[in-house]
Amino acid sequence: MEQSTEINNIEITKRKKGRPKGTNIYTPEEIKERARQRARLNYSLNFEKERERKRLEYHAKKKNVV
Repeated sequence: MEQSTEINNIEITKRKKGRPKGTNIYTPEEIKERARQRARLNYSLNFEKERERKRLEYHAKKKNVV
């Protein structure tokens, strides 16, 4: 009896580690990491869009001059 209780307690403690399933609660480190990843993604996307916009603007001016 004592042995089975000990095994059950070990299994329960193993299951309790980490976040419960189905929650959107992040640790402060995870929040910072996610924000950093979003910022890098937005920066890279905006950089590409800005390059494309400048390229199109340049070609539009070139067509109007000729």
